[in-house]
Amino acid sequence: MQKARIGSIGWCFGGGKSLQLGIHNPEVDAAVIYYGQLVNDPEVLKGISGAVLRQFGADDRHPSSEQVAACQAGLKAAGKGYEICSYGAASHAFANPTGTRYNKDAADRAWERTITFLSGHQKGPVDE
Repeated sequence: MQKARIGSIGWCFGGGKSLQLGIHNPEVDAAVIYYGQLVNDPEVLKGISGAVLRQFGADDRHPSSEQVAACQAGLKAAGKGYEICSYGAASHAFANPTGTRYNKDAADRAWERTITFLSGHQKGPVDE
């Protein structure tokens, strides 16, 4: 029997929901979070069964760099696979092309990382 690979991606509010889905649904193989609400409690983060890619602007204040560091420490303490990418001169909503804080360079690099990350964690169906 083959199992489909499942990934989640979200921006801002949706980024927090992507993380929550990764925590609460053991079938999620990869979760991508663009500047969303974070969780840093290792006991909660232990619920993650897949990998996490966290993308944020270095100039963002929601979440702040301190909140991102706390999330990283929580993921590490929980023993979870993760990547955290920071984009200098980028702020909250840097990947929103309709917003005033759009940063094309950061958005393009983040999207390329997103595709690479999802490709690496979702290589198609696997036999169970």
